[in-house]
Amino acid sequence: MVGAKLHLCTKSEYARHGSTKLIDEVVQNLLKQGKRPYAIPVGGSNLLGTWGYIRGFEELLEQAKQQLDGKPFFSDIVIATGSAGSLAGISLANHLANTGTKVWAYGACDSPEWFHNF
Repeated sequence: MVGAKLHLCTKSEYARHGSTKLIDEVVQNLLKQGKRPYAIPVGGSNLLGTWGYIRGFEELLEQAKQQLDGKPFFSDIVIATGSAGSLAGISLANHLANTGTKVWAYGACDSPEWFHNF
């Protein structure tokens, strides 16, 4: 993964501790090593992540203009979602761009109840 260090955990560890605690453990370990880590939550679900999805959507629009050769933008975008961060960012960007495109998502983890009660 291009030099990335991957820390693995089991489903039960993830369920027991949660992503915030697991990320914080790695951050604390890096701080002890004198490093300056930046923690990105699951799904990029923070303000900076939202801006990243908006910028990524702008890039998608530009590429579509070049590759669709004058045809209309996509009628629909389909995305898998876990934390709903990517879904929120792409939906917001789509709304701001006023494309008229419908965004569809399916839950890649958790239950339907989790998403409806989030």
